[in-house]
Amino acid sequence: MLRVEKNLSPNSISAYKGDLKRYLDFL
Repeated sequence: MLRVEKNLSPNSISAYKGDLKRYLDFL
């Protein structure tokens, strides 16, 4: 599942992209 960050920061954005990539790879 993807995390939803309310306060976006460079670290949280990169973490979100990492989660999205793993999610797509899982599909």
